[in-house]
Amino acid sequence: MNHTSPPFRKPSCLEEAPHDSSDHEPALADRYEVLHFCYEAGPTGYGLYRQILALGDNCTVVAPSMIPRKPGERVKTNRRDAQSLARMHRAGELTAVWVPDATHEAVRDLVRARSAAVEDYRRKRQQVSSFLLRHGRSFARSTTWKGQHLRWLNAQNFTHPAQRLAYQESLNAAFTAAERVIHLEAMLEEIIPAWTWRQLSRHSRRCVALPSRQPQPWLPRRETCAALTIPGN
Repeated sequence: MNHTSPPFRKPSCLEEAPHDSSDHEPALADRYEVLHFCYEAGPTGYGLYRQILALGDNCTVVAPSMIPRKPGERVKTNRRDAQSLARMHRAGELTAVWVPDATHEAVRDLVRARSAAVEDYRRKRQQVSSFLLRHGRSFARSTTWKGQHLRWLNAQNFTHPAQRLAYQESLNAAFTAAERVIHLEAMLEEIIPAWTWRQLSRHSRRCVALPSRQPQPWLPRRETCAALTIPGN
């Protein structure tokens, strides 16, 4: 975008591959004094943003939910979106999102992996409980997945071999899910001390379930029951 020339010029439609920015940047730099790039934040991450900055140009990652939309504007194409973003970017009508550095983004990916593992563990526990409920078996006390409940789970037996196999596989899946959470939390414990936001993470653990130093759950052999108490639950 050339801020010295008032008339708006239709932008060229570039491919979405990250390497295209370096392919097209020299040609655009020959035509304009200052280049300002912008694109909507999405699942592709911030690699393109960092690549554009490395070329010495300006780049803004825009919050999609904050982009002004005209009533009745339903037809969306890459070219129309590019022209609309260019106009609003020049007018200062776009809201930029905060772009994390590479280290912060890597830690964020690990935290998301831990959150996904916790959710998977909860689903596995629910599958075990649902299996027992279908066969009319329920634990009398409210505290579950620790102590007496684990011993009760281990004592369950079924007449048909298929049911015994299905039940044991469900328990083993829960054990595996718990081990995955414990492993990811151990990795976070190693990485967070070297993180630039480590001080903030200490205060955020109670809010966002970041791992804190707690006794490790007891995980014996797979054929026996395990204490699957996950920190943060």
